[in-house]
Amino acid sequence: SVAHGLSDDYSVYGGLIASGRYQSVMAGVGKNMRTFGAVSADLSAARAVVSQPLLVDRTFNGQSVRFLYSKAFDGGASVRVAGYRYSTSGYRTFQEAADMQGLNPPDRLNNRRNELRLELSQSLGDLGAVFASARQQSYWGTGVKDSLVQIGYSGSYKQFGYSIYYNRSTYQGRTPNNQIMLSLTVPLGRAGASAQYSV
Repeated sequence: SVAHGLSDDYSVYGGLIASGRYQSVMAGVGKNMRTFGAVSADLSAARAVVSQPLLVDRTFNGQSVRFLYSKAFDGGASVRVAGYRYSTSGYRTFQEAADMQGLNPPDRLNNRRNELRLELSQSLGDLGAVFASARQQSYWGTGVKDSLVQIGYSGSYKQFGYSIYYNRSTYQGRTPNNQIMLSLTVPLGRAGASAQYSV
């Protein structure tokens, strides 16, 4: 991937992924609108070749468009990312293409159609920071949706860092999953290394 800043607060960026069974290219443009924040839009095109047991390989071609917005406010608050993505039925991400390799036709993997995402954070100064995020995805071939809502807090004490968060997720209409996680970062000597423990 590569990005380059232009005059008038514009930036252009792009990238590619290339492997034997998957290729994709992406190009986009961003604009710093100063007090309003920053916006960007990009377009991706992908080709995936999927192997199927005892059958001829299938090829999928598709496109995906994405819009992003971010802004930092006075007082330490920020909308880190607000994003929307729409993908055609033939588009596959690299992970989706990898997951599909070797699947039988009855084990069809639904690919993403729409994604809406929002991330918020608020600095508390010496007391740390709080954050929240939400995401919803829909898929081609099914009416069910995924969702994820997460809230958390991070802080530090002397050289130690810690964070705790709670999330609730649903996957394609299944029973919601609830998770609470605590992590602790411990410095190791003066070399800048650290260890992280999570439960």
